Amino acid sequence: MTKKSVAIVGSATIDEVIRGRERSCLLGGVVTYAGLTFRRYGIDTLVVTNVAEEDRGILEALSREEIRLFAGPSSRTTRFVNRIEGDARTQELPQAAEPIRKKQIEGVFKGLFHVHIGALHPDDIDPKVFDCIRAAGLFASADIQGYVRFRDRGRVLQRVSEHAETVLGLVHVLKADEGELQALTSFFGVDAAELLRRFEIEELIVTAGSRGGYLLTKGDEFVPYRARVVEEPLSTVGAGDVFFAAYLAERYYQRRDIRASLDRAAETAARQVEGSYIPPGVLVLGEGA
Repeated sequence: MTKKSVAIVGSATIDEVIRGRERSCLLGGVVTYAGLTFRRYGIDTLVVTNVAEEDRGILEALSREEIRLFAGPSSRTTRFVNRIEGDARTQELPQAAEPIRKKQIEGVFKGLFHVHIGALHPDDIDPKVFDCIRAAGLFASADIQGYVRFRDRGRVLQRVSEHAETVLGLVHVLKADEGELQALTSFFGVDAAELLRRFEIEELIVTAGSRGGYLLTKGDEFVPYRARVVEEPLSTVGAGDVFFAAYLAERYYQRRDIRASLDRAAETAARQVEGSYIPPGVLVLGEGA
């Protein structure tokens, strides 16, 4: 691997997407949307995930893009049900794969530049994996979504995990939506700027759907960005993952400044929402998935 390389750790998922009367079954998860985005930037990409033996075929879309797969065994594959109405999305998590363990990533990080944490719920990744990331001294990024939600009889509800502090103390760049950030700041009793200083996070990206969002640096620089207007949105599923990966690629691989990186990432996310960046046909799964 090279200085232009990333490992994404988290569950590959089977996503049922429900929008009005339309239903589809797609390959999903941070490893999918971020992985395909990084590859489109020419970045060497590997994925560490767990899926059930009978579901290994769902990973073909990643293999076709020359993403290196480290898929561990699990009795189940993570499944999500996404119900979408405009910007709003509710989720159900009927089943989850077994946690990604330390033994799965031993040796995987050698020679890498970057690790992207893509947990979808608090038990997606064994905390001992974070010790390995820290020991490897890698540049680290994370979407905090998996550590401000929990599963209650299949429903996905908001609550800050006990593992959130470990993740915050590990990453250089963090992404959260407005609700997730509010949950974090309330839990730790700090504002966003203090959160960055406390955990020595270099950059925090806060997303607000079609209203855009902003980036805050540890040095208190505030950079807003606008979401691009999409006249005929197809689906918002995966758009946040695409946006974040595109930002990281622009900022830390292409070496663009913050504002240019945010603008380009917003353009890429808009293409994802309209269905032209990672077309649904690339990810669609068969009836038996």
